[in-house]
Amino acid sequence: MGIKHVRLVNFRSFPSSNFDFDRDIVVIKGNNGSGKTTLLEALYYGCYLRSFKTRSADELIRHGANEFFLQLSTDNDDGETHEIKIGISKTAKTAKVDEKRIKSPREILDWLRIVSMTEDDLDLIRGAPEVRRTFLNQMLILEDFVNFEKIKRHKKIAMNRMLLLNEIRQRHRGMLPPAQREHLKAWTEQLWAAATEIQAKRETFLEQLSLEVNKLLSQYFIGKDLRMSLHYERRRMGSHRTFEEFWKMHAGVGLIEECVTGRNTFGIQLDNFSIEFSGSNARNFASRGQQKLLVFLMKIAGITGCTDEFCILLDDFLTDLDEKRIAQAMELIGQHKTQTFITSPIHAGKFFEARPDVQHITI
Repeated sequence: MGIKHVRLVNFRSFPSSNFDFDRDIVVIKGNNGSGKTTLLEALYYGCYLRSFKTRSADELIRHGANEFFLQLSTDNDDGETHEIKIGISKTAKTAKVDEKRIKSPREILDWLRIVSMTEDDLDLIRGAPEVRRTFLNQMLILEDFVNFEKIKRHKKIAMNRMLLLNEIRQRHRGMLPPAQREHLKAWTEQLWAAATEIQAKRETFLEQLSLEVNKLLSQYFIGKDLRMSLHYERRRMGSHRTFEEFWKMHAGVGLIEECVTGRNTFGIQLDNFSIEFSGSNARNFASRGQQKLLVFLMKIAGITGCTDEFCILLDDFLTDLDEKRIAQAMELIGQHKTQTFITSPIHAGKFFEARPDVQHITI
């Protein structure tokens, strides 16, 4: 599988540009502000119908224009080809695959999956818990799109339960009337059941991810005590096997707090996971280069657990790795059916100069 062509019209800094790709590794060169990251952003948008930099599609429209157009052509080893066309204006959004209108990336993910790595992805280790929760949700959705519906359902239940808590807070000043208690218990059971199911999937994923990352570390990045461990943290959920066990615990102080504040105090939207490297917290004790290596391996191991074929976008991500580490990373990538796009300037530019499997594009 590979991306063979992309056409951009009024996409950020590109008024009208075409790019053809014919190698497994594509190194994109250019000065700061030339559009290297924008090109990767366009490839990502073509897969997921959203950007890895902004939530607003309006920000992708070139200044002074009213809309943008993006066309992406792909093929695979079996000769199967697909063409994605996306048009975005400030009032409408149209996406088509092989001239058939689609509504979600689900209709693309069966044959095109992309994993991106940018400087912002260091927040997976350094940032707030929300970043790690988003990573988990994305990986579960790539693993099985049914998980998208389960996560969506959890969010809806959590919202409805919070509306009830707010009503109790406002009308009854945080006191829980007997008439409302059973109603709240019913919503609590729904949220507990939805959260427990997704938490189990998250924990299983992290266990497998730890095994795969450590396997890659030992196989490609030989070094003393290089080992990672991931630990899932359920916020105020405990390990109760039944809802009645949980309710017995939660119906005291936890429920009083929720009625007073009008907010849920448990659920997957509050959970987190910790990342340890060589026995220490990776956020505080791993170097910047080690943190980038961990993010790289977590994303590669995560997506290889979901699919055999994918594209990798590395936006100035190898900067803090020496040539030995870069060589090891590329050896790892070479073991998969993947196409890799790398932006420069980085010292890796010299590393890739003599490789026959590299296409160089200057913007």
